[in-house]
Order: sequence, then C-alpha cells, then structure tokens
Amino acid sequence: MNEKKKLSAKEVAILLGIPLVKVQRWVHQGKIPCKFKGSEYYFKRNEIIKWAQSHNFTIIEKEQEIKKKNIENETISLSSAIKRGGVFHNLEGDDIFTVLQNAVQAIDFPVKANKDLIFDEIIARESVASTGIGKGVAIPHFRDVRKYLKLQYPIIPVFFLEEAIDFNSIDGHPVFVLFFIFAPSPEIHLKILSRLSFCLHDEEFLSMLKKGVDEDQLLAKIETIESPNGR
Repeated sequence: MNEKKKLSAKEVAILLGIPLVKVQRWVHQGKIPCKFKGSEYYFKRNEIIKWAQSHNFTIIEKEQEIKKKNIENETISLSSAIKRGGVFHNLEGDDIFTVLQNAVQAIDFPVKANKDLIFDEIIARESVASTGIGKGVAIPHFRDVRKYLKLQYPIIPVFFLEEAIDFNSIDGHPVFVLFFIFAPSPEIHLKILSRLSFCLHDEEFLSMLKKGVDEDQLLAKIETIESPNGR
C-alpha cells in the first residue's frame, strides 16, 4: 500500500480503533497530524502510522479492518451493482415472457452463464408471485443465484421498457422499468434489495425513472441517496 495515501477521519478512526468523534476532537485540538485544504482536512497514512506508534497504538489489525470495510461497502453498494449490470433503454416486448427473455439475453454477465437456465429460473419465480412491486417497477430475481453464477459482487442490470406492460403487479399498474438482482449470496441479495427499496420510496427518484433517465443521471441520484448526507 502507498505510504503517502490520504486518509479520511473515518479511516483514521478505524485504523486506530477509536471513535470518529475523538479523531475530530484531536484535529481541532491540534493533537494529531493532519493537513488542511481550505475548510477540509485529511491525513497522510505514513504520518498517522508514525504518530500512532509513538502513542502506543496497535494498528496492524486495524489496517485489515479498513480493507474489510471497503470490500463490504463495495459489495452492498447499489450504484456499483448497477454500474456492473448496465442500464438499457427501449427493451422490446409486449408480455412478461418476451420482455424477460429479451432482457436476460441482453445482459453481459461478468462470468460464464447459461442464460437459458437463468431465464427459466426467473420465469419460474414470476409464476409463484409477480416481482412487480408497484408504481411501474419490477425486480426480477430468483432464490439461489450461486447455482448458475459464481459472482464476487452483485450486479443489477436496469431495463427501461419501450412500452409499459401488464406485469401482474400488486397495485395493478403496468411496469415500465426492471431492476434485475443477481447477488453472490442470499444475505447480500437482501442488503441490496433493502437499498433499492429505500431508493424506490423516494418520490423524486421515481419521477426520474418515469422520465427514462440515462445511466449517469440514475447513478448520480442513487449515489446521493446512498451517501450519509442523503439519507
């Protein structure tokens, strides 16, 4: 790892195993080395390590915690999952079967995949209960993705339909957008689904979807909602 890497206050707190508020207090008291850029501040990793060693902090395990935390954040990031899955427009089809079939064939999976078997599983799931959750949105998925896809991170391909179709949704409204979820484990699936549901409760976000936003606009809005200040 680069010894000159910049660290945030949160990363320093994890590195030292102390509360974030303590790091912030030390900054204002001038008790910990940091760099100011306007009203913002950051820390140099090599300076923090030297300072920590002189103050008897043990940091080896804490570095592993940072790496683990970064991996966890990347794994459950909705915007990252959509970047991996892609955003598609004008998906053709006038019924559930055709729309889902066309969508699955268009997905560029990051690993080897039997699209016919994946489509069969998605259709089987729809036959049990519609994944149309209302307000024109459906979230096609199936229970155990690991059987067909060896994923490291979740992917969410997003499809805007050319024409909205009847999807047997719970509110009876036709569906105009699909959010497929493919996750490496049921636990990650639930975390991703929770984040997506949170976004779909945002009326401004739903309004953007109805306008058929492009990928950059969609990701920017999701990143805003996912950020600590956006919640």
